[in-house]
Amino acid sequence: MARPQKKGLVYFPFDTNFFSDRKIKILLGRYGADGITVYLYLLTEIYRENGYYLKKDDDFYYIMSADLNMSSDKIEQIIEFLCERSMFDKQLFASDDVLTARSIQTRFQEAVSERGKKTPIEVDGKIWLLEEKETESYIKYTQKNSFSPKNDSFSPKNDSFSQEKTSKVKKSKVNESKINKSRVEDEPLPDLKNENSHFDNLEVMGGKIGKGVIVLSEEQSEKLLEVMPIDIFNYYVEKLANFIVNKKAKVKNHYETILKWYNEDYK
Repeated sequence: MARPQKKGLVYFPFDTNFFSDRKIKILLGRYGADGITVYLYLLTEIYRENGYYLKKDDDFYYIMSADLNMSSDKIEQIIEFLCERSMFDKQLFASDDVLTARSIQTRFQEAVSERGKKTPIEVDGKIWLLEEKETESYIKYTQKNSFSPKNDSFSPKNDSFSQEKTSKVKKSKVNESKINKSRVEDEPLPDLKNENSHFDNLEVMGGKIGKGVIVLSEEQSEKLLEVMPIDIFNYYVEKLANFIVNKKAKVKNHYETILKWYNEDYK
């Protein structure tokens, strides 16, 4: 009988510049050592248990509270903060009680590279965040129904989101995002392939914005990603791009406009 494939990791790499990271400094400033403790505890549980994600169950906060000698209310508050700061994927935690992040999945696939050369590593396509071009050949998507979306959100300020992924091809996360706010609900997601858009394949990371339609510095992009998930960031960038191109409108400050829209919809 073949031995079952190991899911988790025995150890994971830890960056020596951990405390130099801006997000870690903010976490430390906001919650002190407790914030760092909760974050590292969750990372070790994620890598140990399944390798790239952790599923919250009914006893989740009770166990963490006992292990860390910390109140469950404070733990819940810190986790919400971690999701708001995109240190964990807020969308998946709100809809499926799943804690994971792109950085976690990147480290996971690097850590299982030797294992994957012998036997392909199966991951759940529904919660795998890396794009196809970012995913190594030994990582295989599987579609499972183990995670069913909830109707309520983890944060009272935000509504649930849902994603659908095929086993091999990932659709645009922007097109899959569903923003369930009354003032946005009637506004369809922009279609950048529309002939009236005048541009294709808008890219927004590291200060690169497609065809000069939007001007955001790398620092501004990073600041926006600290307060909103990348799906919502991309949504507002595309919305602003189509607004500028289709209506031939002039927007003085693109950064402030995106931040204003986000605050109006979610604050």
